Amino acid sequence: MQSKQWRCKNGHILGSIQWNGSKVPYLALYRHAINEKADLPEAVDVIGPLMGRMPVTCDVEGCGCVKLWDVQVDALVEIFKGLSDEQVFDFSQRLLEKGK
Repeated sequence: MQSKQWRCKNGHILGSIQWNGSKVPYLALYRHAINEKADLPEAVDVIGPLMGRMPVTCDVEGCGCVKLWDVQVDALVEIFKGLSDEQVFDFSQRLLEKGK
């Protein structure tokens, strides 16, 4: 799968959506948003892969738009596959407690 640009509501590029070997999407989050209309757009500097849930703020001057990167179910499955039985048990217990 090819990467896909992830933009704020004003069209600035915040990162790129990519897929790992298990076809799970993650966000390659850029340190600074890219304004393609600027005379000298920012150089791309990737902070790192983001698979969780995080609000991302566009830092293009005058924008400040906040967009939520939300965890995908497939990403949660991949995370759970790496957990020990004890961690899964602890998590399920806490989830049950929160549901009360």
